[in-house]
Amino acid sequence: MAKSLLEGREKDQPDKRIAVPEKRLFAFLIDSVIAVVPVLVLAFFVGKLFAVTPLLSVSYPSPLIGTVIYSSYPVYTSTSIDVIELTESPAPMKQHVGSDRNDRTGSPSAVIDNRPSPVDSTRDPINPALSFIAAVCIGFYLLYAFVCTLWLKGQTVGKKVMNIYVRKSDTDSVKSGTIIVREVVGKILMNSIPVIPLISLFTMIFTRDRKTLHDMLSDTVVADK
Repeated sequence: MAKSLLEGREKDQPDKRIAVPEKRLFAFLIDSVIAVVPVLVLAFFVGKLFAVTPLLSVSYPSPLIGTVIYSSYPVYTSTSIDVIELTESPAPMKQHVGSDRNDRTGSPSAVIDNRPSPVDSTRDPINPALSFIAAVCIGFYLLYAFVCTLWLKGQTVGKKVMNIYVRKSDTDSVKSGTIIVREVVGKILMNSIPVIPLISLFTMIFTRDRKTLHDMLSDTVVADK
C-alpha cells in the first residue's frame, strides 16, 4: 500500500525533465532571429526591406501575419513616377486662333493650350528573379521551425542551443505526423489568431506540464535533453 501511495504521489508531481519556460523563451528568441536571416540578407542587397525585418521577428509567434506583412510591404514601397512630356517652350503658352477676326466680330476665339500634360504614373517593373528569391525567403521564415523539428528530431537550432526538445507526453520520441500537427496546424494556422500565442504563454507558465496550446493539440511537451 505504501508503495502504491508513493507511485501515486510521483504521478501527481510534475516531470523533472519538463523544460522551464525561460529555456523555451530563449530558444524561441534564437529561432525568431534565425527565421528572418534570409530576409535580412535580401534587404542588404535590395535596400528596401530593412524596415520589415523587425516586424517579422516581432510577429514570429503568428507567422502567417508576418507573411502578410512581408508580402504586402512592396506595395507600399514601390515608387511611382509621374512622367511629364516637356515641350520645346519651357513656359506655358496660350495661342489665340483668329484673334484678328475676334477683334472685328467680337466672337470668342479658340484657345490652344501648349502646357505640358502629365502622363499616367508608372510603377517599377517586377523583377521575376527578385520575386522568386523573396518567395524563398518567406518560405524559410514560415517553415523553418517545422523543417528543423522534423529534421533534427524534435529540435530547432534554438532548442538545440538550450538543450531541450519536443517529445510526446508519454514517450521520448515524436513522429512526423505529430510534428506536422504541432508545427503546421498549431503554430502556423492556429497561431494566426493573434490572441492564441498570448494564451499559450500563460498556459506554458502556469500549467504543470508547461504546455502551450499547440502542445495540447499535438499531445507533446518540451523537455530537457
